[in-house]
Amino acid sequence: MLVSNILKEIEHSGSILKRAYLMAGQAIQRRIMQDTYQLRKELKQRNIKVLEDGQEELIVYHKIFCRGYQERFGMMRDVMRTEISLRLTKYTAELGELLKDHLK
Repeated sequence: MLVSNILKEIEHSGSILKRAYLMAGQAIQRRIMQDTYQLRKELKQRNIKVLEDGQEELIVYHKIFCRGYQERFGMMRDVMRTEISLRLTKYTAELGELLKDHLK
């Protein structure tokens, strides 16, 4: 969702590089969707279900169901932001490497 919002902002911008930014953002968005699809597929194969369970102050909770067991898992918003930032950095670096290889 974060990348989608950024892409919408870029679409409405007057930047000269708008087209290039959109293409890069869409490539990153596709990569995120591929990873999400693979993760959901693997969770389904292992019969693991993850459901949102609300939030309290700075913690987001999920319920995890696996092999008849249920566990409540909480993650702080700051940790989530850091992980998102790290993954976006990774996707951007991957795209940069692809561009470098293509332009050689």
